[in-house]
Amino acid sequence: MKQFFNIFVAIFVTFSIGCSKSSRDDAAVSAMPSWIGATVSFLENERRQIGDSITLSPYYFLRLHLLSEARRCFSDKGRHVTLSGTPQQVLQLMSRHGALTENAYHPRHGRLSHAVLARKVETAVRSSRTEAEALQRTADVVDEEIDYLPRMVFLFGAEYTPLEYAHSIALESDYRWIDHEPQGGWTALLLQADHAVWYGSLPHSLRKAHIAADEHGMVALEIVGVSPDGHGFQIADTSSTDSTIPTEWIEKHTRGVLLNPNRSSDRGK
Repeated sequence: MKQFFNIFVAIFVTFSIGCSKSSRDDAAVSAMPSWIGATVSFLENERRQIGDSITLSPYYFLRLHLLSEARRCFSDKGRHVTLSGTPQQVLQLMSRHGALTENAYHPRHGRLSHAVLARKVETAVRSSRTEAEALQRTADVVDEEIDYLPRMVFLFGAEYTPLEYAHSIALESDYRWIDHEPQGGWTALLLQADHAVWYGSLPHSLRKAHIAADEHGMVALEIVGVSPDGHGFQIADTSSTDSTIPTEWIEKHTRGVLLNPNRSSDRGK
């Protein structure tokens, strides 16, 4: 009996440790992928600056990304479904598939682990025999985990298709994605832009709890101005009064910047 009890305790402890580790890992990456979240916030704030209060659903872009990943994963059996992407991809997805408001599309079950969702999509793809089946199974998984897609967007008494709504907010040509170091350096570019999405690697000491790096250690952050001390840039982060990136880090670790070139040139005049 004592031997049975010891075996039971060992199994219970092992199972508990395994579950705890899994929960911590999921919690660490349960935040919306930053390349989506930061870009959505950037576009919303761009509209607010001209007096237009709109919202965008980040989950719609997550859905589109997962469907794209499912197609790639099916074509390349050695590939995994990832949550990696760049701010430029949000604009590309908007251009091709439109956009939805935040109220129109969000998780109906509350909190969602995006890492778990990605794994479920990969499982659905691996069990599919054709690409069409893989995409349908992926759509079914996302329908269940997030929600079913609405066909129209209703806003201020008007009715829009997703593409009409997206094009009323922004066109891909309205913004510029720069993934090579510009003349004068990244700091000068961000100083001129003042409002942009920064994309690069961020040290753990500068990451916030809700900012999850992707599988390659990359993050995207919405830059909203120069820090008060003039030695860095402020990021959109209402949870902390010390949300800045030092200029020396900007110069060494930037991989891309998304900005509105028209607003940048206006500020430069």
